[in-house]
Formats: sequence, C-alpha cells, structure tokens
Amino acid sequence: MKHPLSKNLLLYICLALVAYSLVSDYQPSRATTVWFVYESEDMSLPPYVIGSFAPLNELGLEVRAVDVDVHDGNDMADIAALDAAKKFGLPAMVLTSGDAVQRTISFPSSLDDILDEVN
Repeated sequence: MKHPLSKNLLLYICLALVAYSLVSDYQPSRATTVWFVYESEDMSLPPYVIGSFAPLNELGLEVRAVDVDVHDGNDMADIAALDAAKKFGLPAMVLTSGDAVQRTISFPSSLDDILDEVN
C-alpha cells in the first residue's frame, strides 16, 4: 500500500527546488546602475554626462562614474562593469542589473541619448 504523504512530500520537494533555482538566478530585468567608465588621462567627463546624474537618480538608477584605473574593485558589480567597458573600448557606458552586465555602449553624445538608452 502506498502512503499518500510520500507522494505529496515528493511534490513539495520538487516545487521547492524549482522555486529555489528560479530565485537564486534572479536578476532584475531593468538596469539598476549606469556606469560611465573612462580613462581620466584621455578625457574628463563631459558636462552632459555629469548633468545626467540627477535625472538618472530620479528614474531610480544608481550612477557611477569611474576612471578605469581608479577603483576599489572589491564589488562584483565593479569588476563586471569595468571588464565589460575594457572589452568594449573606453569610454563606455555600462548598464548593469545587480552584478550582471545588461549592455555596454559608447558614451552617448547628449543627455537625451543617455536617457534614451536607459528607457
């Protein structure tokens, strides 16, 4: 005779494993941080990039402007964003969600272009 509890228990274990696997790999679908990665010996941040910080913050985005050679590099998001920018070519704008890189592009040429990239 089969015990009904064992069938339900197996089902609950399977559901828990599936739920855990979905949650453990979860990355928000929208960017959470905008990185402006550049080489300070080659350029300074354009005024429109600096002017984008407040509007991006108002959209709920964290903004980081980083000289590729000056960073702490301890945060996985720092490492991922800097690596993506170096591979793409500097200067670069990197959109991340958590520690996952969503997209890397060249520096946009205006504030409107920056805002278009994040929407």
